Amino acid sequence: MQKDVAELREKEAKQEREKISQIKTEEEMQREKERKERAQGAAMEREMAGKEAKIKEEELKRLREEREKKAEVMEKEETKKEETRAEGFKELLKETQIKEEEERRKFLARVEAKVGSKEELPAPPPEPKRDMPKLSFKKPSFSQKLWIRIVLALLLLAILAAIATFWYWYLVVREKEAPPPVRTEEEIVPETPKIVEPSINERILEWGYDFPLIPRTIDTIIIHSVYNALGGDVHDIEMVIQEYKYYGVAAHYLITRDGIIYRLAPDEAIAYHAGASQMPDGRENVNDFSIGIEIINTKDESPTEYQYQALSQLVRYLQDKYNIVSENVLGHKDVAPNRKTDPWNFDWEKFNQLIKS
Repeated sequence: MQKDVAELREKEAKQEREKISQIKTEEEMQREKERKERAQGAAMEREMAGKEAKIKEEELKRLREEREKKAEVMEKEETKKEETRAEGFKELLKETQIKEEEERRKFLARVEAKVGSKEELPAPPPEPKRDMPKLSFKKPSFSQKLWIRIVLALLLLAILAAIATFWYWYLVVREKEAPPPVRTEEEIVPETPKIVEPSINERILEWGYDFPLIPRTIDTIIIHSVYNALGGDVHDIEMVIQEYKYYGVAAHYLITRDGIIYRLAPDEAIAYHAGASQMPDGRENVNDFSIGIEIINTKDESPTEYQYQALSQLVRYLQDKYNIVSENVLGHKDVAPNRKTDPWNFDWEKFNQLIKS
């Protein structure tokens, strides 16, 4: 009897172990399935990133070719203008030389005519001498000298008194008579506080931008979202910069999760951040006249409070510096709606309130 009970318990224990092993196997299969799905998602993202990089590379190549063509056309036009100016200068110089030659000939002719006329005409008779009357001055007496000195002294005193009276009225009486003007409330304009540049860490890259041939006009700000898609910490700024280097792109500014601002490209440079893009007013090649700002966040999370504060300070400073209107502060999706969806999970109402405060 005890043997049967032991065998029964052994069978039950064996069945329990089999069930546990099956459960573990199913969990491992589920984990393996999830790992494969994540790997496929990462591969798809890498593929999309590669396609975007190829599109950006083609766009950059096209822009470079257009700039080179423009530079060639401008150089040819400048050469033609220089040649035209040189020809005009030669013609003017030639005309001036001809006029000078004619003037010289006329002058020589006049001189020769005068010389010939002098030889033919007899010398004029000498003019008769006329005796001029001699002027005599009577020396003033002592009393006359005294009266002259008295009159001059009185005149000098009168001039000094007039000058002293004028300055007394100007410096003392006028200040008392003229009260300060009272300004109405409409005339009193409150002083606008000066917008101070936020704290910016310099981290200028060696790629992802170039300098235009002529200084550019900045009138637009484009806000992006970015994260590390190469593996590891998605918020790692160094990996994000390596990703920029891999694709040969850059933004002007990058804001970390804790609100630290980095400058990656000079404002004067054309940074490759917007790609093929178009403004609501119809202008294309937004990179040429815009500043790009990247905030680090994924598609599943929102920007932090630190990022909102830092971004609002930076945008307000750039708006004041370059006179940028609020309508030209846009997201990447606003200028490339068919390609981009960032900035992700961005609260525009909150951001606009921070800009105005």
